[in-house]
Amino acid sequence: MVVLVGCEEGSNTGGSNSGDLSDETQATLFLESLMALDEAPEPTAAESNGSSYSFDYNVSAGYNDAYSLVFSAPPQYIGSGANVEGTITVTGMTLGQWESEDDPGLASGTEVSLTYNLTITATEIPGGSVTIVVAMSGPFDADEPEEFTVRINGELVAVEYPSSGF
Repeated sequence: MVVLVGCEEGSNTGGSNSGDLSDETQATLFLESLMALDEAPEPTAAESNGSSYSFDYNVSAGYNDAYSLVFSAPPQYIGSGANVEGTITVTGMTLGQWESEDDPGLASGTEVSLTYNLTITATEIPGGSVTIVVAMSGPFDADEPEEFTVRINGELVAVEYPSSGF
């Protein structure tokens, strides 16, 4: 789990409505976006062999219940029916290699990166939508990425990435 730290409440100035998002709201939106991203349709075989995958979907009707099982409370901002539009891009490997639970067949120390860019629209989100961009890079076999950034509505958010595997 990534912990958002060092956000100054109301200090963000980029993106629409980012100044209205408290630290708690930013952290909650980030965590909920990870759960919502889990609902993305699987990439096609052609997309899995490539380096970029775009999607646009509505979060399923059962999402709120699934979220409640994991976090013991319903989602606050990104719930059933929310629209998620975005792109996942990798370098140094294919999307299929990134998603593989098996050995991706890369040499130790191979530099890779992953970026996902999501715009989520839901009535519960302050301002009606949020854009979250996460970028990470480093050797594919490292315990954690060398670089890890999160931007919420265009503003860099300070993050702490615990050692739990890249």
